[in-house]
Amino acid sequence: MSRIADIFVDALLADSAYAEGLFDGISQDLLTKALEKPMTTALATFIAHNFEVVSNFESETPGVRVKLFSTENSLPLRPVR
Repeated sequence: MSRIADIFVDALLADSAYAEGLFDGISQDLLTKALEKPMTTALATFIAHNFEVVSNFESETPGVRVKLFSTENSLPLRPVR
């Protein structure tokens, strides 16, 4: 991917961190549905088909969330806070 494409995908993953209801190993269908709230269906489908949720942490403190995404086409782990 080009540098601008990498930046765009990283921004999508950052938006994905705000989605509710994500959990480790979530299916593509459920991930798409969860991501349709913070982004369009096309973008949610892109993320769901290219990434998986490896780890999910939501603190009792409001606003503290960490999602860890992985894909075969990028670095093994892409943390998004």
